[in-house]
Amino acid sequence: MPVITATFDPAVDVSPADAERFNARVAGLCLDQLSAAPDKVQILMVRAIAPVHGASIYLGVQYRHQDFRSPGVMDGFMQALDHLCMELFGKTPRIRCFPSRNDQLFARN
Repeated sequence: MPVITATFDPAVDVSPADAERFNARVAGLCLDQLSAAPDKVQILMVRAIAPVHGASIYLGVQYRHQDFRSPGVMDGFMQALDHLCMELFGKTPRIRCFPSRNDQLFARN
């Protein structure tokens, strides 16, 4: 884990090439900044079917709480996500991060 869900307003132009770049770079950020295991990273890109209320790009980040994922690390991760969305899509995303303690997480696969 982490699981990053990126929801895009229909008006945001997301080309297939930009989607590939976004996925690759977010996965890299998860590995480099969050020290995630490569097989535990999940990235979902979702296009809203109607205009959204709020930010045109919303990033929800669910991750396992670890001591090394300090507030400073998470701030750097969010800054990198923010810069990536500006670079690829020209939009500032709304980003929300949700840590889960290991004893509160039940998962399969």
